Amino acid sequence: MIVIEEGLPTPLGAHFDGRGVNFALFSQNATRVDLCLFDPGARHESRTIRLPCRTDDVFHGYLHGLLPGQQYAYRVFGPWDPAAGHRFNPAKLVLDPYAREIAGRIRWHDALYSHRHGGAREDQIDRRDSAPFVPRGVVTRPDTPDAIALPAPRPLHETVIYEAHVKALTRTHPALSEAERGTYLGLAHPAIIEHLLKLGVTALELLPIQAFADDRFLIDKGLVNFWGYQPYNYFAPEPRYLGEGGASGLRFAIRELASAGIETLIDVVYNHTAEGDHRGPTLAFRGIDNASYYKLDPDNLRRNIDCTGCGNTPERRPSAGDADGARQLAPLGDRLWRGGFPLRSRDEPRPCAERLLPPGRILPGGAAGPRSLESQAHRRALGYRRGRLPARRLPLWLERVERPVPRQPPRLLAGGFRHAGQADPGALRLARNLPAFGSLATRQHQLRRLA
Repeated sequence: MIVIEEGLPTPLGAHFDGRGVNFALFSQNATRVDLCLFDPGARHESRTIRLPCRTDDVFHGYLHGLLPGQQYAYRVFGPWDPAAGHRFNPAKLVLDPYAREIAGRIRWHDALYSHRHGGAREDQIDRRDSAPFVPRGVVTRPDTPDAIALPAPRPLHETVIYEAHVKALTRTHPALSEAERGTYLGLAHPAIIEHLLKLGVTALELLPIQAFADDRFLIDKGLVNFWGYQPYNYFAPEPRYLGEGGASGLRFAIRELASAGIETLIDVVYNHTAEGDHRGPTLAFRGIDNASYYKLDPDNLRRNIDCTGCGNTPERRPSAGDADGARQLAPLGDRLWRGGFPLRSRDEPRPCAERLLPPGRILPGGAAGPRSLESQAHRRALGYRRGRLPARRLPLWLERVERPVPRQPPRLLAGGFRHAGQADPGALRLARNLPAFGSLATRQHQLRRLA
């Protein structure tokens, strides 16, 4: 029997303590939060429980007898008042922003939108249930201490970073089994590690592996978001790469790489989410508290401020619950990944970094020192902003290698883009032009000239 108690307002998310699970969700403007429990594969919740307590801006409750593996999500109640920036709609199931694991994928449907999508009246509420189309959080066990310590951080001038996509790096390698290809576990295969060591690589940087969405316009064309720069959750690994090893496959891969002396870094995107602008879907943040999680246009609170060209900008605004609320998603996300997985991260903050990072420090609880964050400075209206971020806190990434390629013939540029798997061809420099690359790679591993 499951019994609901008051629980605690911290930590945010769902946390198993051996006897039950504490649930805590930040929402400054909500009036009520319902916890929805799901059976595996079910389209609708099997049980709905109202969180009984509110402490400041955190709704919370504790369920005795609940175990890891339980799937859950929320329905959040509050005003439907787009003119004031509020888009609460309990018909829309919302994913916990602090979920550590995710079950299912986004299934695009008009029911995902809080408003009547495609209609003439953007302020009209849509009361269709979105539960069949939204991923759910999964209760996980507490992190265990890492069995293998991270390699000692090298100075940046001695670091050789190999940027790779989980699937692209492992999908076609003949030494990997079909079950390992395209998965986190595939990164741990001895053939992959041997290849990196022969190249002289000291750090493997993974393109985004935080849970991300396939944009609807891509799905409508029969395509998918290969690169992953559309996050909808900062804490859970992308499910499509889990494979048979699950999230433990990622931990195992990082530890195997560490044993070989290779650091693991990840690209992270904290400057926007997959919910897009005010016309976008309600997946998590928008339905939990649109006015707290996003920067809104002060002259028209219906609309998001968009400094990235991606539709929205996460909010960083002092509030009563700010120490554990919306503002802390980025730094807590980075700390959690480096606590739950033995890795370091590279932020993709663009000029939003200074709004997302706590002033005067790199990250709370950061173990990797100043090199735990590197950056690419770009802003929608201002273009590439090299050198405009604070170097002490955000070492600049690709400063020397982003310029040569645009001077190459278009055909060469396109070939380099496809060959190297770069999300941004303007950041690519062919290996034959990269200073000292020849001394790092064997003849068999040098990139062929593309024409």
